[in-house]
Amino acid sequence: MERSDVALETRVAQLVCELEEERGEFATSKSRLEAELAETRGQQDELAASKAWLESELDARTRELTATGDVLKVISRSAFDLQTVLDTLTELAARLCGADTAIIRRREGEVYPVAATYGLKAEQRDHFAIYPTTPSRESVFGRAVIECRTIHVRDVLADPEYNRPHLQDFVAIRAMLGVPLMRDGVPIGVFTLQRREAEPYSKLSSSRPSPTKP
Repeated sequence: MERSDVALETRVAQLVCELEEERGEFATSKSRLEAELAETRGQQDELAASKAWLESELDARTRELTATGDVLKVISRSAFDLQTVLDTLTELAARLCGADTAIIRRREGEVYPVAATYGLKAEQRDHFAIYPTTPSRESVFGRAVIECRTIHVRDVLADPEYNRPHLQDFVAIRAMLGVPLMRDGVPIGVFTLQRREAEPYSKLSSSRPSPTKP
């Protein structure tokens, strides 16, 4: 083989080696860039999720402040009309929690009769009124009073303790929320909020007992 041919083959071999090295470096760079891109996308997703959460919290807080303002307005205009205040509180509680209907019960001795309702027809309200008003675990309001905490039942038809067999004949209720109204650690009333569908209330809706000022 002539010297020129050997030199040519050697140069070709070198070029092949250099090409393989560059290909390896390119693959490594590509993998690194893809990893960085995936990390960037992940950060963007986290930022988007954080933004959505903050917007949701801000919206919820705005609704709470608006509702508080509405209550204060009603109280200021109805200083001697307790029923108007209770009716307004019940409606606002339903709106804040996205409930279809709502009930507030006030403590009278050891019982909790219905004091105000929202979204119920007269016959439906009367049906709730005839139920036993003494707290028991068979009702959501009873459990909220007994445990002094918010009770969240996603579907009363699937709840083993709930025992209101004829309720569905009068009003369609599936998801329920019971929120005790506390004063000095003692329940003085209770909200119950109902939904027609078996869908859970949000975490914000079912957070903690509601304190009331003396």
